Amino acid sequence: MGHRVSRRVCLLAAGAAWFGAATAHAGGAEYLIPTNGDNVVGTVTTAIAQHEDTLLDIGRRYGVGYEEIIAANPGVDPWLPGEGAEILIPSRFILPDAPREGIVVNLPEHRLY
Repeated sequence: MGHRVSRRVCLLAAGAAWFGAATAHAGGAEYLIPTNGDNVVGTVTTAIAQHEDTLLDIGRRYGVGYEEIIAANPGVDPWLPGEGAEILIPSRFILPDAPREGIVVNLPEHRLY
């Protein structure tokens, strides 16, 4: 009887851990690679801002970088989004067009796959 191996892709916010630097603050996520050949993983979600939250706090909580959370929420004050504000969390990714083995560095995205 053969073993079925689950293929997964791990994403790491590269800004936190370039070239073997300390990764104490690095964030990452693991997704199943779609079996249908699709190149999209993850989902887009929302969060509700609390009184003391900044977009940076929310981004850190959900493993999303500064540029991503700012771009996903145009018109929202990054320092005072306001209590009850609905914040878009961009956590859906298009996988690079590369072999699904080893490490892939996507420089424009600042991500490691």
